[in-house]
Parts: sequence; structure tokens; C-alpha cells
Amino acid sequence: MNLCFSVLLVLCILQSTYGAISRRVFPIEPNKPEVCEYKVGRTLAPGESFRTFKYCRQYTCDKDEAANQLVLTTVTCGVMSVKVDPPCYLGRHPPYTPYPQCCQPKIVCPEDSN
Repeated sequence: MNLCFSVLLVLCILQSTYGAISRRVFPIEPNKPEVCEYKVGRTLAPGESFRTFKYCRQYTCDKDEAANQLVLTTVTCGVMSVKVDPPCYLGRHPPYTPYPQCCQPKIVCPEDSN
């Protein structure tokens, strides 16, 4: 069990430094609503955030007054390589695990493994 704990600790440290961020700019135009569109027909107002559980990501819409634009920031887990020694295995998080907790690998080890 100590090995599992050590592996999990290292992965948590690595996870805190890895991830993916993207930004999309929406110019503010007269007579149009000030919203960020994160999916066709799905929008956020400035200052709003939305977490999607299916894809483990978070969208945030911010207003950049100086540039007269809105910025949609999307944060996701990024890519990670995880090696798990038997009898442990890589499990799945329960549905609706929020971002960023859903990014952390879930290592499952039988109770009697060392």
C-alpha cells in the first residue's frame, strides 16, 4: 500500500503542473449580446463559468475592457502518462466528478496488496 500511496503522491504533484489552456476572443460589437459561445448555441456572460463533467473541462468568460473584447478560457487536463503496477489498476472517477478533480488519475489497489 505504501507504493500505491507514493505513486499517487507523485502523480498529484505532477498533475498540479500539467494541463491544457485555450483562449478564444470574441470582439464586442454594438447591438449584439456580450457573450462567449463555448458550444453552438451555448453561451456564457462575462464573469460566468461552466464545468462540463463529460469531458472534464471548465469554461470561463471574461471581459477585457482595454481591448474591447470577451475572452473564453477553456481549461482541461492535458495529456498524462500513468504506469500502474499490478495488482493495482487505473480506475474511473464517478460520473459528475468536477474539474479539476476529474483530471487526477484514480489508482485502485486491492486492500491486501503492498
